[in-house]
Amino acid sequence: MIDRDQSCCRVCGRYVETPALHHIEYRSEGGLDVPSNLVVVGWLPGHDCHLDVVHRSKRIWQPVLRRVAQHPGITALQARRWGVA
Repeated sequence: MIDRDQSCCRVCGRYVETPALHHIEYRSEGGLDVPSNLVVVGWLPGHDCHLDVVHRSKRIWQPVLRRVAQHPGITALQARRWGVA
């Protein structure tokens, strides 16, 4: 998934020097470790889409990230703007 996402945050599109994989459907909710359920998301201070966007607004962003995982090359922000998700 890191190669698929080219080490870029799938929320905002910025390059992530230390990429972290994020489960779209949390493992605690039955989410699997499969490509369609994993995306790279920025998580370090100064670029924290992980907490600021994904967890604080899970209801909004979870369906968007599901679609983004199926469409390499677009970010969640683009998907929301273009109505892809």
